[in-house]
Amino acid sequence: MAKLINVSGLSGKMPACFVLEMDGKRIMLDLGEGPEPGIYPDLAHVGDVDCIVLSHAHMDHAAALHLRPQIGNPPVYATRTTWSFLGDAPVAEADRRFLPDQGACLIEGLTAQTGRCGHSPGGIWVHFSDHGGVTYTGDWSVESNLLPFDMPPVADTLLTDASYGDRDEALEDQFSKIYDACEDGAVLCVPSHGRGPEMALAFLARGHIPRLGKSIYAEIEQLLENETLYDVTQKPVLKALLQQQDYNSAFSTTDIIITTEANAESGHSAELLAEFGANGNFIFTGHVPDNTPAKTMLTNGTAQWFAWNVHPRQRDVIAIADQTRARFVLPAFVDPKKAENLFTILGERLCCEQELTLPE
Repeated sequence: MAKLINVSGLSGKMPACFVLEMDGKRIMLDLGEGPEPGIYPDLAHVGDVDCIVLSHAHMDHAAALHLRPQIGNPPVYATRTTWSFLGDAPVAEADRRFLPDQGACLIEGLTAQTGRCGHSPGGIWVHFSDHGGVTYTGDWSVESNLLPFDMPPVADTLLTDASYGDRDEALEDQFSKIYDACEDGAVLCVPSHGRGPEMALAFLARGHIPRLGKSIYAEIEQLLENETLYDVTQKPVLKALLQQQDYNSAFSTTDIIITTEANAESGHSAELLAEFGANGNFIFTGHVPDNTPAKTMLTNGTAQWFAWNVHPRQRDVIAIADQTRARFVLPAFVDPKKAENLFTILGERLCCEQELTLPE
């Protein structure tokens, strides 16, 4: 009997962790922390697993690898780019396995396929062929102007990112609001390995050259080294953007600055917060955990928050369910109260069980 077990990730914005039992193997799909710091999946009753498959390197999917001893210290599968982001992860080289960014592969002897997810460089979805097909998307988006999304194959069971629930606003419209808010300069705080480079391209398309924190500069350099990771038509634009950066002059409150980390909790954004203080126009665009500078600033009205889609909208979740012909759709990382319309549209395909028995 094959099963898909929710350890953490259904019914709210929680760390990603699921277990797929199939053909005598137990595969853990992601092992994350957060998004609030210190929140981990409860592995007390999971038992040993044969391996862990990581969808991408963000903390809510990959920051709990130190818990591997609780589940038998299994090997960990991820793309080479994801491993490069997780260089100091507590996984010995001998236990690191490599997945393709897109293509057929074997995972502990199971026939599988991967594809690019449009959310983070090196991020993938993974599809297992048996039992009518099972696809786990990790985080994904179809709206990036830089990171490609490959549609997964037909599958009976789809465990999909649905983080935005009923949100259906287009990224293009969201950027227009951000663009207007940056007229006199801004510090756009972004997570590592995510929206920073695509945000820079959006400003370039409107004739503005943003200034990049050195971490974003390095991310673009890494993209340029591997053409499978990004839309290669953007290659000359990305190269020109790097050539236009000037690190000899100080950053100013009148610059449009794109830098890490996402909530000004560390990195260059924290340094700029200390330097600019109340004179800086700080803008946040993602999940804002409690007990972060971003939360404090937004609460007291000294910063702004705007949406920037890096997850699927309602229409995108419906589209992937339809195109993969999924009979069972498990919406992950979303509060059901924020997805009432989405759940209604999914109808009989909607599955929120802690354990789903898969078709034979």
